[in-house]
Amino acid sequence: EKIILKENRNNGLDLLKAICIFFIVLHHLLLKLTDMRALNSDSFNLLYSRYLFVNSFLVVAVNCFFLISGYFRIKHCNIKMIKLIIEVYVIHFFVNLLFIALGYQSISQPLIKACVFPLSKFWFVIVYILLDFISPYINKMLDVMTIYEKKKIIIILTVVYCGYAFLIDNAVFGANRGYSIAFAIYSYILGDFFRGINTKRLNNILLFGYMLLCSINGILVYCSANSGRGKIAWLLFSYNNPLVISASVCLLLFFSNCTIHSNLLSSVGRYTFYIYIIHSTPIFMDYVGNIFKNVSLVEANTVIEMVTLLLISIVIVSLCCVVGLFFSQLSKAILAKMGLKGK
Repeated sequence: EKIILKENRNNGLDLLKAICIFFIVLHHLLLKLTDMRALNSDSFNLLYSRYLFVNSFLVVAVNCFFLISGYFRIKHCNIKMIKLIIEVYVIHFFVNLLFIALGYQSISQPLIKACVFPLSKFWFVIVYILLDFISPYINKMLDVMTIYEKKKIIIILTVVYCGYAFLIDNAVFGANRGYSIAFAIYSYILGDFFRGINTKRLNNILLFGYMLLCSINGILVYCSANSGRGKIAWLLFSYNNPLVISASVCLLLFFSNCTIHSNLLSSVGRYTFYIYIIHSTPIFMDYVGNIFKNVSLVEANTVIEMVTLLLISIVIVSLCCVVGLFFSQLSKAILAKMGLKGK
């Protein structure tokens, strides 16, 4: 999520980044508390079905981050990549060290292996690093392409990744349900294309489009799960689902047209990377899940339970922002010791 811009910051997209990292935290919280991944083995507890509809509005977040990267274009910087990798190591190590000190986990061979190569725990970071390194070549390609050529390649890639790969075979083109460098490149190109399109007059339609597309996907997921087709329901949460990527584009364009001035939102947007790493560290989410393991989401009042989950997510985001500030300063100190300078 560390994007270097070629132009002035877009406050609306800063807001979108803040919203999307909140979506990701809430999404991961729902996965943990409802064991939503059990859909893929047709063992999902259908008493949690209502959360499937809610999750349909959250899964657009990762796509939005890649679209934003393409919208502004990444400007590769070796020092910034070194800083990012150092931060992953430092954050992952200290989060695990904290839980060891608190007695919530013990030193083991898998943990040592994870600390030696923590990137293996964060697929998004690996994909983003790869995207960062190849972005100069993608940018050069996009610079010499005409609008017609861009439209043509987008249509081809959409058919490949959101058509064939989604409906028939995710493995052939390396789509992996959208968890791949191939789909990140597609999203990057898509974000770049929409940067030059004026959609301000369509803002209300764009917001409605996001709500409609997510609602349709949510209904499809809900109906699939309740009719014994859990694997189809889980597939519908894929990032390369045409409904999901279309809803992501609607959000990107809607917020790109918004003018918002908020230091708080800018701060949250600045620390999205730290929020992602901290809360995605396995022991952190396991700990959060254990705190609420005795809370029955099945029997709770729907409004109360959703408010509770929203508050938990806000607390997690706030905590990660504070910790992120500390780690940001720490990584700068480490870079200074190494004789490197970077923002």
